[in-house]
Amino acid sequence: MALGNARNSLRLSLLASIGLVPLACGGNAESRAGNEAEENARTCFTGACGRPFLIEAQARVAAVTPNTAWLSSTLAQPQVAHLTAAERAALAQHWQRLGQMEHASIAAFARFSLQLLALGAPSELVEACTQALADETGHAKVCFKLASSYAGQALGPGPLDIGGSLGCVSLGDIVDLVLAEGCFGETSAALDALEAADAATDPVLREVYAKIASDEQRHAELAFRFLRWALTKDAPVVRRRIAASVVEPPSHHQAAREVTVPCLNALLGRPLGFATIARA
Repeated sequence: MALGNARNSLRLSLLASIGLVPLACGGNAESRAGNEAEENARTCFTGACGRPFLIEAQARVAAVTPNTAWLSSTLAQPQVAHLTAAERAALAQHWQRLGQMEHASIAAFARFSLQLLALGAPSELVEACTQALADETGHAKVCFKLASSYAGQALGPGPLDIGGSLGCVSLGDIVDLVLAEGCFGETSAALDALEAADAATDPVLREVYAKIASDEQRHAELAFRFLRWALTKDAPVVRRRIAASVVEPPSHHQAAREVTVPCLNALLGRPLGFATIARA
């Protein structure tokens, strides 16, 4: 799938998730095989695959250790025989990093679950958050299995420092976190995984990336559904936070901004283009 088509499909799906376009107009954000490229040429654009676990605006991850407890038991072995030692080392490092970020995403959704409960959010948001946490656990196990396959030794996450992670308790602060982690972070992750699935020559990697892309899309949709609900709780506060994120998007991923900003503008009842207002 070309990146432009992926952006359009994801944008429509996000709009559908907040009730602004019929779902039938959107389509599916799952990947299709595209132009072939070497799988060892693919890296995460943003350094934030999955939902980043942000504490004071800094993404936190656990260190990688020799560890057999975080390896998927169902994933097939990737193709390694044709790779040089340097290529295997690069791929091991790449999947280690993705594993760290997916593992940190578990903590991000655990925190979001507590925040939803503290805000009195409806059960469907809490249930979707619980499912997302399970998705990220699966992603982490797959990533560490791939890292271990390329490295030739079992690898997994060590302890994750969660100190200071529960400081966001007001609705406005939680909205800021959801905007950064969910609306921009998860959208970036979905687009990166879609493009990676198209580029992968190994069918095992293509399947992994396509599954991650589909899940990250649902997680981005959850973030927008939360914002729609939050607007019913305190519209002035939530609108100010959304408007500020549109003026200065937290993501450096241009494609993600081209998807997320129009959807945020739609939530605010604006035209779908980029906003030009001053920070509220």
